[in-house]
Amino acid sequence: MVLSAGPTRPSFLPGAPRQVISHRPSRKTAASGTSLGAEHLPSALAGVLLARLSCRFVQGRPGASASNASRSKMCRLAAGSTDWQHVREDFPALQQEVKPGIPLVYLDNAATSQKPRAVLEELSRFYGQDNSNVHRGMHTLSMRSTEAFENARKTVAHFVNAPDEHEIIFTRNATEAINLVAKTWAEANIGSGDEIVLTVMEHHSNLVPWQLLAEKTGAKLKFGRLRSNGTLDVEHFESLITEKTKLVSLCHVSNVLGCVNPIKRVAEKMP
Repeated sequence: MVLSAGPTRPSFLPGAPRQVISHRPSRKTAASGTSLGAEHLPSALAGVLLARLSCRFVQGRPGASASNASRSKMCRLAAGSTDWQHVREDFPALQQEVKPGIPLVYLDNAATSQKPRAVLEELSRFYGQDNSNVHRGMHTLSMRSTEAFENARKTVAHFVNAPDEHEIIFTRNATEAINLVAKTWAEANIGSGDEIVLTVMEHHSNLVPWQLLAEKTGAKLKFGRLRSNGTLDVEHFESLITEKTKLVSLCHVSNVLGCVNPIKRVAEKMP
């Protein structure tokens, strides 16, 4: 299993390998997990992800209230537009000044991301028209809410290139998703002598769960080192992956160093 964790760009765009599990299950396990919170993406990529999901969710949905201009702008972004001024215009929170003449610049998306107008409008429409318990009622509003919830699972599955929407498990954030994997699949499948490969650049959310697991099971932790320029020493990292490796967990984009790790290459290295 390869787990790509922390502030990261989704690893599973169409054509990506299927054995990496920040958003997909591994070929080594039947367990599955996903955490698709935009709060864990770099600011620009968060906008792209939200735009793509908003574009797919709002288009063609009965009663959708997002304006045509907003939907069009979001879909242009999804198609690869780099007009970031137009992107800013889709985020109401960014249409303010921190001081006279000084526009707000928001970079704390790894903690909480701002929401584009299409998402805010759909949330307002949902709470105004469909708000009800999911999977807990047979009345009209509950049925609508349940349908929307499950359709969102299908949308995410399509976006991350998952073969089945049942592989998608919604969690609140990457930290919860990692702990869910550690407490379920990992405790059932990793034992004494097995190896877990990490890097020295990992956030605590992708370190502490594996330290606790290693203490409990007798598994061994191995750490990939950095080059002098602050990037991952990929050759050294790959040399740590052996037949004893049960799990590889690393960030796709480091929240401290900003370097982008070769997730696809690592996944293909797995035995």
